[in-house]
Amino acid sequence: MLKLVYAALNIRPEEQRRALLLLGFGFFMGIFLATFQLTSETQLITQAGAEEDSAKLISQGLFAAAFLGVISTALFAFFQNRVSFGIFSIANLVIILVVVITFYVLFKFLPNEYIKILSFIQFAFLGPVVAVFLLGFWGVFGRLFDLRQSKRIIGGIDTGQLLGAILTFFSIGLGANAFETYNLLIVSGISIIGAIVFLVIIVNKYKLGEAASGFAQSEQVSIKDMLSSRYVVLLALFISFSVFAYLLVENSYLSALSEQYPVEEEASLRQFLGWFSGSILVLSIIFQTFFNDRIIAEYGLRVALTILPVILGVLTITLIVVGNLTGQSAAAGVFFTFFLFVSLNKLFITFLRDALENPAFKLYFMTLGNNIRFDIQAKVEGVVVELAKVIVGGLIILLGFLSFFELIHFYYILLFVIVGWIYLAGKLYAEYRNRIRAKLESKEIAEDEITLFMIRLLPIFNAILIIKVRERRYSHLNF
Repeated sequence: MLKLVYAALNIRPEEQRRALLLLGFGFFMGIFLATFQLTSETQLITQAGAEEDSAKLISQGLFAAAFLGVISTALFAFFQNRVSFGIFSIANLVIILVVVITFYVLFKFLPNEYIKILSFIQFAFLGPVVAVFLLGFWGVFGRLFDLRQSKRIIGGIDTGQLLGAILTFFSIGLGANAFETYNLLIVSGISIIGAIVFLVIIVNKYKLGEAASGFAQSEQVSIKDMLSSRYVVLLALFISFSVFAYLLVENSYLSALSEQYPVEEEASLRQFLGWFSGSILVLSIIFQTFFNDRIIAEYGLRVALTILPVILGVLTITLIVVGNLTGQSAAAGVFFTFFLFVSLNKLFITFLRDALENPAFKLYFMTLGNNIRFDIQAKVEGVVVELAKVIVGGLIILLGFLSFFELIHFYYILLFVIVGWIYLAGKLYAEYRNRIRAKLESKEIAEDEITLFMIRLLPIFNAILIIKVRERRYSHLNF
């Protein structure tokens, strides 16, 4: 059985022990992320559903989660290279365990009048907790495997995490109704302990104090230098528009859930979130396994980055029409139809971002130099993304203060965001082709880079570029 797993994940014999330990760590991590996310969302939505200002409470929760996410990622980046990474990672999980235990005790013993504010605080902690857990996992991964190994197995090393999350979500969807949602924090705490056990074994067996080969020579790039690069600016703008669209959909989805599932239907909401979130992960795995590489290979990176905004645009236009016909509150007799389209928007933007956009977007960093690639990628996908979340979250809060602003108006804004999103995808691809052309025509490209380009990106290059490469010093490569 393990041999099949290793073969499916492209894991070689000398990597099997490290990979198995990381898969185990990821499995417990997936259980924790699923239970903590579901608990946080269920508690906030049901509490918000009992209030007239539910939309404001949800938007404030998203802003708080993003703001704390920025702080946590900045602190993580500051400390990870100043102390032993192994000890640092274990300490992070211990802190998260203390946070989970604290929330459980407070939910169990505090009077009901404090549950609303406690639910808000837990939802706000969802941002930093998830960010730290993911940064820790990928930090361990980057220190267990060198650059060449990472490129080969990165696509499947999070299988344990996905499997743990899927099993947890569907178990909750099938589970009994007769328990308080906060009791899921017990499972969260146990899963953290399991993750800590695997992490301790990894730290004891392998040296995690320094980055693995291929990462140690990464140089720091200043913000000024990043802003002076048109290509990096386009990368940052594209991912910012993607985050903008995602948070607009997420805010509308949570607000619609609070209308559909008031506080007395907490158990039904919990089961819906279990089934819905689990289905998103299953769709992500199916799409990434059978369609992702084929789309990139046959249609190119520009199509890969425009599929999501185009589909989302069609769904958004349909949703606007349905919303104007049926209404956007539970008082409307056919609100479920509107809620269905809101959920479809959430489903497509979540699984297509994970399964198609994120993997395709990461390939755009391949044109950057080896010495600066990882620093720029960390800043764009880390700092830029978290700052974009804060800005969008603040904008959503401000819009909520407008008396005439309703849930459906977010989708009018979303249409404009989608237009900009598609435009940036085209501009980014054009700049990407220019950089590929310049890099292939220069003599600075390394042989391992050209091999990777040819394996993953050959359908994107035109025949002229390939001929020019062949005419140079790479005639021995099999194109």
